[in-house]
Amino acid sequence: MYVNRHAQGRIHSHLMRILTFVLLACASRCAFALDPAYLLSQYGHTSWRLQDGSLPAVPDPIAQSADGYLWIGTTGGLYRFDGVRFTRWVSEFGEELAAKNVTALLGTPDGSLWIGSDSGLDRLRDGRLTRISKELDATIVELTLEPDGSIWAVRTYGAPFATSLCRVHEDRLQCPAPLPGLELTMSSCCARGFLREADGSIWLGADLGMIHWQAGKTSAIYPAALSESRGMAGVVGVARTRRGDLWVAMARDGREGGLQRLVNGKFQPLVTTGFDSSALSIFALYKDRQDTLWVATADQGLLRIDGDRVERFRASDGLSADNVLRLFEDREGNVWVSTVRGLDRFREFSVVPYSTREGLSSDDTGSVMARADGSVWLGTSQGVNILRDGRVSKLDRGPAVLRDHQITSMFEDASGRLWLGAAQSMFIFDRGTFTPVEDAEGRPSGLVASIAQDTRRNVWMQLAARERKLMRVEGTRIVEQLREPQVPPGREVAADPAGGIWIGTMSGDLARYRDGQLETISFADVNPDITERHVDDLIVLADGTVMGAAGYGLIETQRGQRRALVRSNGLPCDRVWAMQFDRSEDLWLSLECGFVRITKGELAAWRQEPSRRVALRWFDALDGATPTRAPFMSESAMSKDGRLWFPSLNGTHVIDPSRLKEPAAAPPVHIEAIVADRKQYSVRSRPVFPALTRDIEIDYTAPSLALPQKLTFRYRLGGYEEHWQEVGTRRQAFYNDLAPGRYTFHVTACNHDAVCNEQGASFGFEVLPTFYQTAWFIVLAILASVLLLWAVLAIRVRQVATRIRSRLEASLEERERIARELHDTFLQSVQGLMLKFQGAMEKIPTGEPARDLMEQALDRADVVLVEGRKRVTALRHSTRAQRDFTAAIRQLVAHVSEDTVVDVRLTVEGQSRGLHPVVAEEAERILSEGLTNALRHANAHTIQIEILYSRRELTVRLVDDGRGFDESVLQAAPADGHWGLAGMRERARKIQAQFEIASRPDAGTSIELRVPANIAYASDR
Repeated sequence: MYVNRHAQGRIHSHLMRILTFVLLACASRCAFALDPAYLLSQYGHTSWRLQDGSLPAVPDPIAQSADGYLWIGTTGGLYRFDGVRFTRWVSEFGEELAAKNVTALLGTPDGSLWIGSDSGLDRLRDGRLTRISKELDATIVELTLEPDGSIWAVRTYGAPFATSLCRVHEDRLQCPAPLPGLELTMSSCCARGFLREADGSIWLGADLGMIHWQAGKTSAIYPAALSESRGMAGVVGVARTRRGDLWVAMARDGREGGLQRLVNGKFQPLVTTGFDSSALSIFALYKDRQDTLWVATADQGLLRIDGDRVERFRASDGLSADNVLRLFEDREGNVWVSTVRGLDRFREFSVVPYSTREGLSSDDTGSVMARADGSVWLGTSQGVNILRDGRVSKLDRGPAVLRDHQITSMFEDASGRLWLGAAQSMFIFDRGTFTPVEDAEGRPSGLVASIAQDTRRNVWMQLAARERKLMRVEGTRIVEQLREPQVPPGREVAADPAGGIWIGTMSGDLARYRDGQLETISFADVNPDITERHVDDLIVLADGTVMGAAGYGLIETQRGQRRALVRSNGLPCDRVWAMQFDRSEDLWLSLECGFVRITKGELAAWRQEPSRRVALRWFDALDGATPTRAPFMSESAMSKDGRLWFPSLNGTHVIDPSRLKEPAAAPPVHIEAIVADRKQYSVRSRPVFPALTRDIEIDYTAPSLALPQKLTFRYRLGGYEEHWQEVGTRRQAFYNDLAPGRYTFHVTACNHDAVCNEQGASFGFEVLPTFYQTAWFIVLAILASVLLLWAVLAIRVRQVATRIRSRLEASLEERERIARELHDTFLQSVQGLMLKFQGAMEKIPTGEPARDLMEQALDRADVVLVEGRKRVTALRHSTRAQRDFTAAIRQLVAHVSEDTVVDVRLTVEGQSRGLHPVVAEEAERILSEGLTNALRHANAHTIQIEILYSRRELTVRLVDDGRGFDESVLQAAPADGHWGLAGMRERARKIQAQFEIASRPDAGTSIELRVPANIAYASDR
């Protein structure tokens, strides 16, 4: 029998043969019963279904590459999965698979992914695809990596189908494999099963049975079920367990069919209560690293077999479909299951909820007790359940209240008696007899929430009723009842090894009652904002340390010291419900947000430094932890096998510290894509983005297949930002309007165990500048701006100088006009007037007093006239365009030196230049005034005059060593008749000069005048 393949859509040939056979075998379905000793619930399960849009085609083969990605083969191509998203593989180099229908996958340590299809074999490595073989009528149905590094393939070809065992050698497929003496004679052979034993022998699954090749010889075994079916499906899997069992899986059920153990050439099915492995129609068989068998059935879901224990998972339990195709275990221990409707993942939970599914009477567990005989007693709302040797039974004897009501408390005393509390009653179970605990008047105890036995073998019971009493029991009688204020209202009690009893109070404090004395240790200052503070659990250690699980954290008192472990110390949430130490003395806490393990070393470090942040491991809902506070007794227990039991309203949570996996390795980090302005670039080389690139998107990931929801990332763009951005679970980075330059993107990741890949991944890229963003353009722009500013400044300076010179020229013209008017009018008029007076005088006789007076007046008038002519002459000279300022100052110095003993020195620097007449005159007047002040008032011994001709300005400086004066005098109004300093400032302002005077008492005086060159120096005009 064979199936024709459509020319435009080939289907996996072997899968089609199995599916065809399933149609014939659907009638032979069987029922299964679960062994309650094995908990399916210890595995977390996640499904990706086709209707979710994550997978566009039916998944079949599964593999994992060395970089951590999971690869899924479908009839529509190859897909990659990082734990969060599926991505269809498309070669960035334009390469194509031998065929889209992927039928086999294998990842090898060298980073290669081997891809079998219905047209040959390819190898994908470092993004490049290598064609190993291509045959239009050949399908690779299985790929196997052997310990020696060799790769083996099972190939079907032709129609009707024939098969062969092949080996990959030097990137070529050798078909058939070079195995001397191997005879493939059982129908078409090699359905899918292939196993290479440690001794080098090979088992092959065939259509009609098993082929065994060893030392060049071939032998065959024919199961009855395959002979009767005429080989339509054959052997689909072979596995060897560590204890030596050889398991054979067949697509046909019936006698010697289904799942069989091969012992001494004989087939033996696995038969337990309600289960017969020969009644299975199997698609695939897989053995995981824990030596457990996973069985993919044709229409009966998924089976997991551990020794003789069997569990099943079907669509009704959440599996995507009952038709299971392939199985695969990744490096993190997840088991992946492909079905006709999607992809499923099974992950072993660290925390296992024990509930009605495992046989309990109800899910709400109020108390738990681990006995010395290894049994675990669970108090539920429907009575007492006993777990012994993996079997759950219910306490079906004793008072009815213990069988049908909520169990509030359980305790085993030093004599081995069991104390069981339910409703308002307490009973002692001893040697098969139940005895009620009552007071002297025969009244029941009331609702008991906690029980403890002190060193004197007194049993203390804490009531949880409205009146919270502490009662002491001797024998079976309540002999003492303590109320407030004798003891505070409590919830939990525990015995002190030094005598007495500890009480966890409703107010959140710890109290010890011993010999009638009460001692209270208050924790009111710890998290005072939390109102629900009561202590739900107590542990008293042998050294007297008392630990309490409170509504605001973990509290502890030790040798008079008190400590609190709260959220600031690293707890993921505040409320602690229960505590328990494991065999390694690590502390386990049950919190409202999960479970926390604190190692012995971290606990000791916290006791030394109570404010430190504790390194802990947190197990939340993704690890199977969904705890709630037990309704009455929050105490946990450790059973004889080392497992920890925590009561809860939604089942008892069980933790086996010995089975916990070590923290996962740091996740590999990959940068998958970079998109700039909606154009994708390769991350294998340093991309160069065009100028004015606006939007850049970087996609990165870290393949983590166990708990991808807990992966956290951080990234930083070197060249743009200095600090890391903590982005949580986000797997994309966005940047906008980056400036031109070179950048390096770094990204790191941390997994659910807080193990981080600090090296992470990085790549660089460059953004090109546009012409106006280049360095040369910026330099030119700066130069142009400087030149423009200089030109504007020069024009402005020229305008100011022109305006000043215009005012100076107007001043010169005014002087010339005044000199001309004085000479042509005033002096001439005065001269004429004097002539008239001269004529009048001549008429006065000589010797007359009037004539003498007139002669004296005319003599005086001659002097005034001469003086006036001198002034006019001087005014005329001051308008000349060129004036030797240096010579004038030299003359001034020489004149002064003749009349004084003061040493007056003149220094001239630079080439002497002609000054504007007004500037020269005003500067000379200022210098003259300063010199006069130095001679009259300063009592100076030396006066230094400096004239500096520079290109930028004219500087005139006068410095004396006289007595000086307080500079505050400069700011004050001038005294009467002392206008010298004010006049010098006015003259300086007139010629737009800078004028500065510096002086201190007994430190001399410095006068400095600076005139801009374009004002000071005379122009050619």
